[in-house]
Amino acid sequence: MHRLHSMQRATTQHAMSFVSGCGLTTARVGEVGLTEEGAGQEQLEQLREECQRLRVDDSEGGGGWVDRGGCRLHIMTRSFRASCSPAPVMGEGNKEEQHAEQSMKAPAPIDIEDYRFEGISIGGHETCIIVPKLKVAFDIGRCPQRAIAQDFLFISHAHMDHIGGVAMYVATRGLYKMKPPTVIVPKCIKETVEKLFEVYRQLDGSELKHNLIGLDVGETYDMGKGLRAKAFKTYHVIPSQGYLIYSVRHKLKAEYLGLPGKDIKNLKDSGVEITYTTIVPEIAFTGDTMADFIVDETNSDVMNAKVLIMEATFVDDSMTVEHAREYGHTHLSERLSRPDPLLVQAAKGVSVHRPPAWMMRQAGRYMAAYRKLAEKHPSFRERSEIVDLIVEISLQPWKAFQPDGVIIFSDILTPLPAIGIDFEIDENKGPIIAHTIREEEGLSSLQKIDLSNVQFVGDSLRILRKEVGDGAAVLGFVGAPWTLATYIVEGKTTRTYQVIKSMCHQSPKVLQALLSHLSREIAEYMIFQIEHGAQCVQIFDSWGGQLPPDQWDTWSKPYIQQAVRIVKERCPDVPLVLYINGNGGLLERMQDTGVDVIGLDWTVDMADGRRRLDKLVGIQGNVDPALLFAPLPAISKEIESVVKKAGRHRHILNLGHGVLVGTPEESVAHFFETAR
Repeated sequence: MHRLHSMQRATTQHAMSFVSGCGLTTARVGEVGLTEEGAGQEQLEQLREECQRLRVDDSEGGGGWVDRGGCRLHIMTRSFRASCSPAPVMGEGNKEEQHAEQSMKAPAPIDIEDYRFEGISIGGHETCIIVPKLKVAFDIGRCPQRAIAQDFLFISHAHMDHIGGVAMYVATRGLYKMKPPTVIVPKCIKETVEKLFEVYRQLDGSELKHNLIGLDVGETYDMGKGLRAKAFKTYHVIPSQGYLIYSVRHKLKAEYLGLPGKDIKNLKDSGVEITYTTIVPEIAFTGDTMADFIVDETNSDVMNAKVLIMEATFVDDSMTVEHAREYGHTHLSERLSRPDPLLVQAAKGVSVHRPPAWMMRQAGRYMAAYRKLAEKHPSFRERSEIVDLIVEISLQPWKAFQPDGVIIFSDILTPLPAIGIDFEIDENKGPIIAHTIREEEGLSSLQKIDLSNVQFVGDSLRILRKEVGDGAAVLGFVGAPWTLATYIVEGKTTRTYQVIKSMCHQSPKVLQALLSHLSREIAEYMIFQIEHGAQCVQIFDSWGGQLPPDQWDTWSKPYIQQAVRIVKERCPDVPLVLYINGNGGLLERMQDTGVDVIGLDWTVDMADGRRRLDKLVGIQGNVDPALLFAPLPAISKEIESVVKKAGRHRHILNLGHGVLVGTPEESVAHFFETAR
């Protein structure tokens, strides 16, 4: 069957797909090459016709960009292959290795992100993709000269057009007196590959020195020099796997930045853990596979790699998707963009296998790691406005508990200075605003939001997206106009809201002008967060529940609606969540704001909340935060009850309010373990 399959591929249009830019934006597919050896003139013309149908300019045979299936494709009607330079002159030592490097250069490499890619892919004949920067080659159907200079060879599966050149690769490196290479293969074929080398040793009379590593799906191999390889699951007609190369870096923790080198050395020598580790998915290679690997939850890092290399053997309508799948391949027309994180899927109404879970205030004083960092950085403004500290604090619960949402560590008042309202944080009294707005004259201090003043928020979100990958959704948040106005008018935290409630009757036009301005600028701030990586944004109308329902309709709802409308016009696919503390009397009104998800506080019965809300609106919550002080079995029971009452559709598991100070970390861990 495979021989027939190979013949079919040899006469079928064949493409290599390089997918880049996966970290923050829609996947982009670059340099899709048709091999002239793998297709006759008729097939070449068919692909050019496909380019014209897709409105790709191919007048010079070079292809071009086109949006298709949610991706950006670059269709090329020229071969993707490296040159076959004459063999280098034999010799000894590094001189010969350098000569080999110089004489094996490919004429037309592909540059994507920070990497150059070389190699060859001919349907049914041979595949070998080379990444010189990493000294890596993926698969080796025949052994192009350029592959010989690479120290690591990863084999995806045992079809001859992917493994046929492995012995020649090892033998040629030995001939040039290069160091023995490392060859990584699926563990299930390692023994057979060992036997293959033994046969060649008998035939060739050479040692064929190499380091053969067998990896199972999920296993890793340390390549040295800050690189780590991991095997991931692919779907082919014979046992197969792809490989993901990570960069591993150790960075100094924020609390030790700026210390003299001598102090850092003393801390390290005393056993203090002064660094944290960042692991970034760099390059992923699939080999032959069906597109099923894209939606495999275990492959989230693969879809977040800087560059994903996959083969798309069938590229036009002359062969169907079903035909490609029959032979364990991917058709170019199949959607290549990665699925949303679980939380975003649930917020959008996609059916999910379990409710995603996160917690409001999941980063904070209940965590020992946070308290330790706060001792070194006692200013809340410092902790919430310095990028390194924001990122470290935001990631503390992610590293400890693996929630499905990672919310940026910030404050609802953070954007106020950017619109002309400064504030201070008193560690005992809370926020203080010296220049309140209670009369018309005060409105003159308001300005359009200067987003450069909150660039630290954008930078932090970008880093969080890279750090978290597709393992969780990165969440932004803002305060609702009414809630922000309570601070601006009252000048501090209040329990009575006397001044602002009086303004509703005594100075309504001033309050309306303030709320309108806040609505527009907060909308811009939400869009800014989305553009910098937020995949979902929660609006906190923390003090909206202090208004009677008819007053909320007048003084809060219209301004939330306005902000939501502005955001949805420009970012229609990003879900928005609305949370109000004390919202039992407002649920039906909340869904009129246009948000995608309503957060329930813990005083509302989840079954009642689900009954009262439209089925097209998602629901979030709503375990009582105080329950986390209870025995673990009681926590499990309550979570199961909330999940059952909410149902499986559009539910995000959360607390009904933020995590309380003093909450045992063990209970938080148990919450997420139970949710999973």
